[in-house]
Amino acid sequence: MNYLDFQNPIISFQNAMAEVGLLPQFPIVSDGEIHRFKVEGDKIGSKNGWYVFHLGENPYGAYGSWKYGSAYKWFHKKNRYRDIEPLKLIELENDLRKKLNDREKSQITAAKKARYIWSKSNEADLSHPYLIKKKVPATGIRQYYDNILVPIYVNQELVNLQMIDLYSNKKFLKNGVVKGGFTPLGELKNCQKIYVCEGWATGATLFQYLGCPVACALNAYNLIEVAKQILYSYPDSNIIIAADDDRKTELNPGKTYAEKAARAIGSSYIIPQWPIGAPENLTDFNDLVLYLEVMS
Repeated sequence: MNYLDFQNPIISFQNAMAEVGLLPQFPIVSDGEIHRFKVEGDKIGSKNGWYVFHLGENPYGAYGSWKYGSAYKWFHKKNRYRDIEPLKLIELENDLRKKLNDREKSQITAAKKARYIWSKSNEADLSHPYLIKKKVPATGIRQYYDNILVPIYVNQELVNLQMIDLYSNKKFLKNGVVKGGFTPLGELKNCQKIYVCEGWATGATLFQYLGCPVACALNAYNLIEVAKQILYSYPDSNIIIAADDDRKTELNPGKTYAEKAARAIGSSYIIPQWPIGAPENLTDFNDLVLYLEVMS
């Protein structure tokens, strides 16, 4: 099967979803698991749309809306897909709901763990190797044993933690929510300008030098969702996306997703302007500031 032609099963699946008004804003994931997304016209932050997609010799999937109770099944065989029909197999719907419930329970457990760890944490030690390396103040973070804790909030509730160890290794709590969550630096309310960026150190750098509040999305793929939520919560603020410049990475995801986030909210983005001769492994505004300090 040629997956690059017009009968690509992923494209066919997306087209079938589009025919019933379901348009996920992220690429289809073919892992056989439930993926939720915002349905056009629904409130920011809602995820009533869902799909399951399996890519194999005979690709198949299902999709629908929890809000409207609609559900459809889809098949792709011999480069042709069958007509869409309502999903009548109650067993499949029950299985989907069970998977969804299991995932939500896991996320709740992770959130409880995050709040417990946060409650037992202390002020960040300014001698922590990561803070020394990044040369930024410990804005919005705490420390638990040897780990820097970067809090992740959804609807002002702590749902996850990014933990940074002595060697700058980063990890999130297992099963914790990341998508749509962000780390706020400074007071976001009633601010004329708010920056949205990827990493915490980048956000701390922007906050330190520009004096404006920052929402850290913690990865490029989360920029769009966070930007939309910031716009929804603070519609009178000028929201600017601060991009990473992943020059050595194929398709430059930092710049690509910053552009998408800016377009999604009708805003603009900024990207580091590198001096001639700057090493190509430098990617973000923290790297830029540190490089300029060394060169001055």
